[in-house]
Amino acid sequence: MKKVDTCIRHSCQVLILILYETACAQISSTHRSSIINETTSIIHGEEDQPLHLQCPFSVTNTVLKRNGRIVKESRLGTLVYSLILRKEDHNSTFTCETYTSAGRKRTKNTATLDIRYKPFLSMNYTSNSVYEGQSVTLCCSSYSRPLTTEMWWDMESRILSSDDDTNVLCHKIINISREDSGSYKCSAENEIGIVNDEVIITVLYPPNIPDQHIHFTDTDVLRTLQCLANGVPAKYSYGRWQHLSRFGEHIRYLNSSPDGKVTLPPIANKMERYQDNGIYLCTASNTVADSFGNSFQTGKTFVMSNVRISSYSRPLTTEMWWDMESRILSSDDDTNVLCHKIINISREDSGSYKCSAENEIGVVNDEVIITVLYPPNIPDQHIHFTDTDVLRTLQCLANGVPAKYSYGRWQHLSRFGEHIRYLNSSPDGKVTLPPIANKMERYQDNGIYLCTASNTVADSFGNSFQTGKTFVMSNGPPVFVKKIEHKQYGQIGKIFNMKFIVYSTSEIECYNIKSENKEIRVSSEMTHVNSSMVFHGTELSVETIEVVLSFNISNKSSRQDYTVTLCNGYGNSSFVVDLKSVQVYVGRRTKNDDPMVAIITFTTFVVMCVPILGAAVFLRRKRNRRTSEDVSESESVDGQPVPGENIVYQNATHSVAFRPTPIQTSVEVIEYNRGSYTQEQNTAPLIGQLNYADVIFQPSTTQDVVQIIGIENRTIYADVNVSAGATSSVDTRSVNE
Repeated sequence: MKKVDTCIRHSCQVLILILYETACAQISSTHRSSIINETTSIIHGEEDQPLHLQCPFSVTNTVLKRNGRIVKESRLGTLVYSLILRKEDHNSTFTCETYTSAGRKRTKNTATLDIRYKPFLSMNYTSNSVYEGQSVTLCCSSYSRPLTTEMWWDMESRILSSDDDTNVLCHKIINISREDSGSYKCSAENEIGIVNDEVIITVLYPPNIPDQHIHFTDTDVLRTLQCLANGVPAKYSYGRWQHLSRFGEHIRYLNSSPDGKVTLPPIANKMERYQDNGIYLCTASNTVADSFGNSFQTGKTFVMSNVRISSYSRPLTTEMWWDMESRILSSDDDTNVLCHKIINISREDSGSYKCSAENEIGVVNDEVIITVLYPPNIPDQHIHFTDTDVLRTLQCLANGVPAKYSYGRWQHLSRFGEHIRYLNSSPDGKVTLPPIANKMERYQDNGIYLCTASNTVADSFGNSFQTGKTFVMSNGPPVFVKKIEHKQYGQIGKIFNMKFIVYSTSEIECYNIKSENKEIRVSSEMTHVNSSMVFHGTELSVETIEVVLSFNISNKSSRQDYTVTLCNGYGNSSFVVDLKSVQVYVGRRTKNDDPMVAIITFTTFVVMCVPILGAAVFLRRKRNRRTSEDVSESESVDGQPVPGENIVYQNATHSVAFRPTPIQTSVEVIEYNRGSYTQEQNTAPLIGQLNYADVIFQPSTTQDVVQIIGIENRTIYADVNVSAGATSSVDTRSVNE
């Protein structure tokens, strides 16, 4: 009976295993499976594609692990695990393990996923707000496998910047403005596909309040003004309104509503509503300050009433008219009131307006003079100076009403708007440029000069000082921007390209190169580039010309001077180059040629120096040997004095004192007075002092002449009588003699 039960259970397991393997076979028929076995180490896949991993063991107790954690297990043998690939699956490790019924591990096979995926983008700048006038750099990084082939930034389908074969792309916005607000999209592409991401930039700027011109009539019941603020963010706070006369005189303050409106108080007598005429100033803020640091901005509303005149006559007036300089402006018949309306009055409307009335008795007229006040208009000027101009003066040409101006200091800018210096203005708006002794350096005065003037009348933006530009050009010959090396090297028989950068106020008109007073044939290439120069102590960006002059090097001499001359419409400049020719290595060139030349040159130098050094050492040793032999010969003669040699230096202003000569039984030279000097004095040059030594001899009756001579030039310094007795001191005068 047990055998029957065992067979039945075994048959059921076989049946279930057959059904499971049949199901796996059906899955494998529609999607290819990747088998993890002992020969598989890497399984390839692609992002967003399905992957089926198969553990092929036919035994029970099969486990599939991902990065060490169990993701699926089976007690029926073969195991299949399916997933949709993501970039995060790259380098994931899958392990198939089998265990016995007792739980012991039998087999283990491991494979790593190699996933190809589309670019993954990261931004250095999240969607945010930025203040107008700042600079913003948007950088986008791409991580992909395979590598990114192209990246680009665009805004509303307009390509801003792009690059190939890179994984980082930056787009820089300098001096950002309100028009730059919007969505910026970064895209990256590789073989797998294209992805993009975007960043939204909101440019914050203070309210702009445009001027308004409003006309009220005697039929208007409510007369309301609105402060039309326009900025980002669009949440405003308003200050009170100020009523001014046409001449800027204060009249009154009026409180504003929360939405920036003001209603003019009613005036019962309509004939007195002219008192509402004038300029109404409103202020608004959205917490964003302007470039001057002002958080509240100002707008103007010009309130106008019609020019009204009445005629009283008997009989009644038959005709009335307004004219200006004999030009009829308006007219009407059979009326005693005639109005002329001027909308948005301008400076051209200044003048005398005459009203005339006529009846049967005659014609009369009266006039009113209107003066329109406006801030100074300062036109641009273009001034050229030459090297013959001694005084170089600029004038700020202000033109406004009233014509009484105050001037600010001048500002000198480069052509690119970089600040150079400030210059004080005279009371009448003039400035004289400081003199420059070297006329070749007057190019530093080139640039844009800003002057400011005010007549107390503000413009529509509330600015009382207006600005004018004067473009100054100090004409002169070309200026070489960078120092040109005097010594240069070229190859005989080759074309030498001489490159340099010049600053010129006009185009280069001619050029030549001379060698030995002979002009040589040369070709040129000129390119306009931006470089940096120093103007009055400030380094600036300037427009320059890169010049490349090409010519053949003469083989007459290995070293030759070339004079290069450039000229423009205002003069010429030259420089001299000492061009040293270098022999060209003929033969097959390898990448090791340049190091070999250096090694050969160094070896040649060493070989030339070794004999010279050897000869010097030999002569020195020979001289020392000769001196030693002389001393030895003197010592070999019994009773003969030993000559002592020393170099003597003495200044006549210093006395020389010897200590008493000690009694010696042998001949020796004793250094004298060494301990009386410091270390610094011993090592200092012997100027103004005596360097000497005691020379002591044994008593002798010989009458031979003994002399003390110098080492270097064998000069005889003293005759010594060795037969005399020792004395306690030496007369310094005899030594000096």
